Amino acid sequence: MALPVAAPLASGFAASAEETLPEAWQRLFIGPWALPAPPWGSVWLDKESVLFGDSTLALRQWMRENGIALEADGNEPEDHFGTVLLLAAWLCETEQDALFAQLLACTCCRGPGVS
Repeated sequence: MALPVAAPLASGFAASAEETLPEAWQRLFIGPWALPAPPWGSVWLDKESVLFGDSTLALRQWMRENGIALEADGNEPEDHFGTVLLLAAWLCETEQDALFAQLLACTCCRGPGVS
């Protein structure tokens, strides 16, 4: 269900798009070819632009140090955009402001110890 504020935006996108929203999602984030917008932080933050890079390992260590366990299916890196948003929402809902600020520093900038 779309929010009333987002409705004009969504209808404008639908009217002007050459591809449907599911097609755009597939092309941008899933593939099968090169992804213009990879949803993993290490692809953007690490100079090697790889999955499970130094910034992913820094986030994993930060989560471990703060007692945050991730239960995920498969072998998805912890720095997936959706996972980070879910973690951010949980930290805000549980009023863990200091950890939320640390999460932002770790995922939106270079992670601790990442060059």
